[in-house]
Amino acid sequence: MFKIISFTISLAFLVLGLLLGLFNPHSVNIDLIIFQAQLPLSLIIASSILLGLLIASIYFGSFTLITKWALKKQLKENQKLNNTILDLNRKILEKENQDLLETKGKPLLPSKGL
Repeated sequence: MFKIISFTISLAFLVLGLLLGLFNPHSVNIDLIIFQAQLPLSLIIASSILLGLLIASIYFGSFTLITKWALKKQLKENQKLNNTILDLNRKILEKENQDLLETKGKPLLPSKGL
């Protein structure tokens, strides 16, 4: 299902790019600080879109990596805390068992001289 959706979206962008090239064949002067060039308008629009996509993917990719790193760190801390809780519960149970074994031979309530 994902492949079909991906293929459809890719095909739509291909058609959009072809229409962009067909409807914008005019040459435009582009003057950047480093160089000057005369390029078709469709190429300038397409390169602007690709540059925007590249910048957005770098931004969101770095945000995703930072979030995954923080999540992994938090999961490690949670695992340590869970291990500490399990160890404390085990110690409590051992102490209760030890106390139960010590009081097994003794009466629970002291008798009052019957």
